[in-house]
Amino acid sequence: MHPWPVKKILVIRLSALGDVIQTFPAFKAIRHHHPEAHITVLTTAPFRELLTQSRLFDDVWVHQRLKFHQLNSLLAFRRQLLDAQFERVYDLQLSQRTSFYYYLMGGPLSGVQWVGRAPGAAVRFLEPKGFEINTLDRQQALLAVFGMRLQKPDLRYLATPLTTPIPTPYVVLVPGASNTFNGAKKWPQHHYAALGQALSARGLTPVIVGGPGEDNSLIQQSCPQALDLTGQTSLTDIITLAKGACLVVGNDTGPMHLAAASVAKVLILFSGKTNAAKAVAPDSKIHWLQSEDIADLSPAAVIAQIDTILKQESC
Repeated sequence: MHPWPVKKILVIRLSALGDVIQTFPAFKAIRHHHPEAHITVLTTAPFRELLTQSRLFDDVWVHQRLKFHQLNSLLAFRRQLLDAQFERVYDLQLSQRTSFYYYLMGGPLSGVQWVGRAPGAAVRFLEPKGFEINTLDRQQALLAVFGMRLQKPDLRYLATPLTTPIPTPYVVLVPGASNTFNGAKKWPQHHYAALGQALSARGLTPVIVGGPGEDNSLIQQSCPQALDLTGQTSLTDIITLAKGACLVVGNDTGPMHLAAASVAKVLILFSGKTNAAKAVAPDSKIHWLQSEDIADLSPAAVIAQIDTILKQESC
C-alpha cells in the first residue's frame, strides 16, 4: 500500500440496478475515505445519470461490453485505463470480466493497487465456498482493511419533483421483473389486479411503475382507481414516489431496492429462485414473502401482510 494519500481512483460497478443501488454504501464510504481524491466510476449506460447526480464521483465512464475477439477495442480501453494513471481500483463488480481488466492494465507489474477478486490483487476478497452473504456485508468485508464502515443506503437526497399529481395516500406497485428464469420471479398480473382492488377498497391509491417495455394495463383495467405510470418514471422519480408512499410492493427487481434505499417501507415478493437472506439486508422497514412458485403467494396472503405492516406503521 502507498504510504501517501491516493489521488486517482477507479471504482467499478457495472450492473444491475439492484446491485448498483446496494453498492451506494460502498460508494459513499470510498468518497468519505478519499475526500481529496479524483474518483472515476465505471458503470453502464442505464446508471450514468443516477451516478452523476449522486455527486460522489468526479467522472462517470460508461462501460462498453467488449468481446475478447474485439482486439482493437480492448486495446483502446486499455489505453484509456493506462492514460488515466489510476493508483487504486476498487472492483465492486467482483466478476471474472472485471478481474480481467486488472491484467489488461498490467496486473501486479502495473503498480496499481487492485481491490477485488483478481489473483495477485493488493487486497483480494474470496467469498468462502457455500457461504453466501448479502451485498452490503460482502463489500464491508472487502473494504474493512481500509477501516471503512458502511452505512445503510439513504438516497432520499436524490429525489426530484414529480410532474404528475399523486392522489394520497398511495401504495406503489412494482409488477415487473427480469425475464431471467423465464419470468419465474414475477407475481402474476391478475394477482396484482386483485391487490389493486383491495388497496383501493382501503382508501389507498395503487400507483403502478415499470419500465418502458412493460405492459401493466391489466391492473389498471381491473382497478380504474389505479394510476399507471409505467414507462413514465426515471430512477429519481421512483425515489420520490417511494418517499411519499405508505408502502411499496413488488417483485425481486431493481426498483424495489431503489425504494428500500429511499428508506420507504417495502414488501418484496420472492420466488424460490432467490436467496432472500442474501438479497435483503436486515432492516425493520424491509418485509418479504416467499414461495417456491411465486404464483402460489395468494393475494389474500399478501393483503394480510400489508394490513399487518400498515397497522405497525401508519401512512
